[in-house]
Amino acid sequence: TRKGFHFFKAAVENLVQQGLADETVVVIFGTPRMKEDMSTGVTTYYIGTLNDSYSLNLLYSTADVFVTPSIADNLPNTIMESMASGTPCVSFNVGWISDLIDHMENGYLAEAFNVNDLSFGIKWVLQNRNSLSPKARSKVETTFDQNIIVRRHEELYASLI
Repeated sequence: TRKGFHFFKAAVENLVQQGLADETVVVIFGTPRMKEDMSTGVTTYYIGTLNDSYSLNLLYSTADVFVTPSIADNLPNTIMESMASGTPCVSFNVGWISDLIDHMENGYLAEAFNVNDLSFGIKWVLQNRNSLSPKARSKVETTFDQNIIVRRHEELYASLI
């Protein structure tokens, strides 16, 4: 599918082969029900769909890393929400995701569809989370805050008139 779950599963399997199964817990959310099997040797919880901002923020902020291996995406709210909660993200470098994630500054942009690079990125973010977390939040606050977006639109419209 477009969300790249099979890439995520393969990346987790790589981490298991590196001996990280005991340290890894996967939490999956956002779809009404799981269609794919997540049998990878790690503890996995399926949360389902969360509809309120409090639950989403709590989930994002308790995670060490947010992974979205989308095959194609524009400017995903999930990445922005995760970063706003101080959780660095790992994603393939596709679409406009690089407008959100600054590679190895506030997260990790893996080479598109490269499972080894995706699993490396997950491991790297986990090792560097403490320095990445404030930068992830800062990126959203300084670039995507609602007031900043409104001001930029006003400036654009004024320049066009």
